[in-house]
Amino acid sequence: MPIISLTLIIGLCLVFTFLIFFLLEQNHRRLRVAERAEPPSSAGEMSQATFSRVAAPHVCINNGSCDSCRARAERLAAKASRSPIADPAKLTSV
Repeated sequence: MPIISLTLIIGLCLVFTFLIFFLLEQNHRRLRVAERAEPPSSAGEMSQATFSRVAAPHVCINNGSCDSCRARAERLAAKASRSPIADPAKLTSV
């Protein structure tokens, strides 16, 4: 009989532990959803992390002859050559 009571006590402790963690997680989720739903108080209040993720636009002073402009042009040309719209013959199917 002591084994059965010990098993019940351990089982109840596990149930209460699970309930506590479950309720805490639900509370945290509600807070996160509420934070996302709130509109920012002003448009000028962007965090520094947001600014660091936004890349500055490229301004070419060499009329498209810099390395990044040439690489971009090559990528666009390769993309256009793979597109079925670029070659009308590829559009015909059997």
